[in-house]
Amino acid sequence: MSPVAPALCRSQAFRHSWEALVSATSNLYAQEQSPEWHDYLEATRFEELLPPVAVHDAAGTLLGLAPIVRREYDLEFNVHGCILGRFRLRTLCVLGSVPLLPDDPGLYDRVLVALDEAHPECDAIHLGSVPTDSFCWKHLQSSQRLQGRFRMFAPWGACPFHSLELPATYERYVAALPGAKRYKLRQKVRRLREHGGGELRIERVDTASEVSKFLEASTAVASRAWQGPRGNPKLYKFLAQPDSLVELARRGLLRSYTLSCAAVPCAIVLGTQYRDIYHYVEIGYDPRFAEFSPGTVLLHLLIEDLLHHRPARRINFGSGDLAWKREFGNVHAESASVLLLRRTPANAVRYVSYSAYRSIVRFAKDRLRAAPAIGRGTPPPAIDEIRRIRGIG
Repeated sequence: MSPVAPALCRSQAFRHSWEALVSATSNLYAQEQSPEWHDYLEATRFEELLPPVAVHDAAGTLLGLAPIVRREYDLEFNVHGCILGRFRLRTLCVLGSVPLLPDDPGLYDRVLVALDEAHPECDAIHLGSVPTDSFCWKHLQSSQRLQGRFRMFAPWGACPFHSLELPATYERYVAALPGAKRYKLRQKVRRLREHGGGELRIERVDTASEVSKFLEASTAVASRAWQGPRGNPKLYKFLAQPDSLVELARRGLLRSYTLSCAAVPCAIVLGTQYRDIYHYVEIGYDPRFAEFSPGTVLLHLLIEDLLHHRPARRINFGSGDLAWKREFGNVHAESASVLLLRRTPANAVRYVSYSAYRSIVRFAKDRLRAAPAIGRGTPPPAIDEIRRIRGIG
């Protein structure tokens, strides 16, 4: 087990073995473990990128890989959008959330311990979205060796995770929709098209030459979108670093979309595709079109394009339990953002303090949900805000 030298990462023989590992995994985030993603990070965020750790057998065959980056992770004390304070952790982030390893307890222990020993300056190892039905999740909770070295901490607990498994054709996808939903989607498309005087256009952005048009549309939409930088952090990050989108396109990973009504951008989707997995990263829409549900219309039209051009078999909506994800998704699971905190006095303080804060927040939300309405049929403003954030309002 050893870090992979940069020269070896670029060798054809090693990349062939690397790609074989990625092909064999069922991880929805395999994109982040691919050679193409490594090249993208090397070109855009080289200061974060660390050599992946490789595991070989006695014959020298590549058994597993753990691509990693070094990043800061904030545990924020956030009350209704107001940040009262934060713990900033120096973390090793395992790309793809789950190491690219066989389901072998010994290998998992060796790799995670080796990462910890190689980077004593870091406070924790971060695994961004670990499925709760995975070997990784179960092993992190049962391994005595890891428990002796780390405190496993999932700050937000297990969260719903929705994705959409697609059939072979768009016709089959539409036929599988409930009749009422199919009619509702067609009505939304028709109303938005009529609002634009018959002009409604979706454009795919997947080449470097098209990035400038996407940035122009995204800037126009983002300047009006209610979410702002905190609600759309990834979108704003790419707007601030447009060359990153160009690099994604050059490596065949970019697949974003714009929706225009009467030549006016009304919604955009920042997305990527690796092989047959599409990542629906972030959406923004112009609130002037809100009554016409431009985000829903764009997603519906996007699915049609995904099944006609370079077909995808799965759409990854990412973690979070929003109403539209439940509505469009047909595979419903759970995942958790996991921190493996080194057993240090500083981390003990962070763990106790943040756990207490999260308990207080949960208690307050439960009490607010149970509180009687103010006036006649009007929920308290705090409950209204919680419903909006959760997408259930």
